[in-house]
Amino acid sequence: MSTTPHRLLIETFFQDGLLVTLSQQQVAQPFQLHWHEFYELTLVLQGTGVNTVNGERHLLNPGDAFLLTPTDFHTIAPQP
Repeated sequence: MSTTPHRLLIETFFQDGLLVTLSQQQVAQPFQLHWHEFYELTLVLQGTGVNTVNGERHLLNPGDAFLLTPTDFHTIAPQP
């Protein structure tokens, strides 16, 4: 996994000038170290994984929620 953070851009996730968007994703493999230009609120619906935020590991289980700010760097990976 790369240690150089990847920036996720507002234009990639927000279309037509919207300030809020909802999406559903399944994380099937680890997602590289990255940060966002926006806030991200996530609710885990199923499965387990690890979200490493600013170097601190957090286990993820169904029902967990987390909020990331534009100053947070994180990786996310599913657990088998």
